[in-house]
Amino acid sequence: MSRYCGRHPGTRPLVSVHSGFRCARHSGRAYQHTLAMTASAQSLHHGVAQSEAYKSEYVFGFGSLIGNPGFEYSDKVEPCYIKGWRRVFWQGSTDHRGTPEAPGRTVTLEPCEGAVTWGAAYKIAGDAEQRQETITYLEWREKQYDLREVVPVFTDASSSQPHVTALVYIATSDRSANPNYLGPAPLDDIALQIATSVGPSGPNRDYLFALAASMRRMNVQDEELFLLEAKVRALLDLPGNGGSSLTAAAAAGVPIDSSEPS
Repeated sequence: MSRYCGRHPGTRPLVSVHSGFRCARHSGRAYQHTLAMTASAQSLHHGVAQSEAYKSEYVFGFGSLIGNPGFEYSDKVEPCYIKGWRRVFWQGSTDHRGTPEAPGRTVTLEPCEGAVTWGAAYKIAGDAEQRQETITYLEWREKQYDLREVVPVFTDASSSQPHVTALVYIATSDRSANPNYLGPAPLDDIALQIATSVGPSGPNRDYLFALAASMRRMNVQDEELFLLEAKVRALLDLPGNGGSSLTAAAAAGVPIDSSEPS
């Protein structure tokens, strides 16, 4: 859920914290491009391309899958990133980190021109039957995420070619397909919701803390994620979790703007 989840060269920041971690909504080309990306992404959910998504050998995780894939894999690419999407805490969780009466918040991806989102890509292990079992497991685990997309996954900004392509699960804003979508909210409201929500998989705060720990393990600086973590810890009177560095981003040649959210 970075302000821009890392930004690759030649772009300007488009994200405003005061608009609820959205790409800034302008009337110009950037906004029209974002709308086009959203329409293109959401059309996949309704088209035959969804069946093609399952043919991907890799799965890209940007939330809990980073540290807890839950399936056998034969290769792991970490750290890595995808372009044109940004991580946001806009998805309601009623089955893992909250309840229908008090949903938690988990991350999804929003199309955002110029953004990059860091995570991990796993190659599904086994023969065709085992791979199908893994997909079935992922479908159960990600059942509240209504879009399956195939994305290029990069490890080095100096190369125009992706390292792999991967299946990714996305929760869209289409409430007819995704009734648990919550959308943007002020950072303090998101922090309070995460601090107080608990579901079958445990407290919502543990999900946030694990994601922040994954970014630190990758040496990725994600200022807004860390700010949200700090706010939740303050609400719960918990100690801080230390700083982070820019090693992974620098090694990949992807500049990371560490300025405070506006």
